[in-house]
Amino acid sequence: MTASGFQPPSYPPSRRTTNPVIFIGVVLLALVLLGGGLAWVLGMGLFAPGPTNRPGPTSSPGASAGATAQPSVTGSADLHTDQPTGDVVPSPTVELTAGPANDDTARLLTHVPEAVRTSCVPGAFAEPVLARVDCTPSADISVYYAIYANLADPTEAYDRAFARAQIDRDSGRCYNENADGTLTATTDSWPSEHEYTQGGSPIGRYLCNVDEPPSITWTDDRLYILAVAASPSGDSDRLVSFWAREAGPIP
Repeated sequence: MTASGFQPPSYPPSRRTTNPVIFIGVVLLALVLLGGGLAWVLGMGLFAPGPTNRPGPTSSPGASAGATAQPSVTGSADLHTDQPTGDVVPSPTVELTAGPANDDTARLLTHVPEAVRTSCVPGAFAEPVLARVDCTPSADISVYYAIYANLADPTEAYDRAFARAQIDRDSGRCYNENADGTLTATTDSWPSEHEYTQGGSPIGRYLCNVDEPPSITWTDDRLYILAVAASPSGDSDRLVSFWAREAGPIP
């Protein structure tokens, strides 16, 4: 019942109760959106940058971890160079770079027999040698001649060759003369060493080596010359015949 002028009391509007499931879903969605934003900002997860085509440092095969590559250096020690020493060379076929001919070369050639001289060229040498010529008078003989300023120098060079042979002085002749006048090398007794004479007068000494190739080293004490002959073909009989009858030197 209402009386005139009487107003019914007013009531606040009714509120619906929120479904708890919907509330939890909203919270989870908010967390997902927040996490995705952070991942995008930090470049993580799906938002991480992918691989690029820029090459990275690589190690050579077989290199250990942390090893540093060293540069390759070629020094003069790697180079192998055959320098003349002035000593006796066992074989006159050794090829060295020769210098130009000089006055001593011309003087030396006057002591080389003419049949051999035409095959000679200036050879390489070092002090105390004054000049050297390398000659090939035939396919089976090669020979070089070296001239010095005094007798002591070629004698010293010869003595070094003799010392390497490890034999006694005057240990024997290098050949025998046959009935027909030919010469035969006595290689069974090589190395051999002996004095040689001309007209009964001592001229110098000679040393026969059975190396490869066989060789004869000798001196002419009158002319201060040392010479070495060899047979590249290994013909020792031809070698001793050349030395005894063709090689000189000549005064």
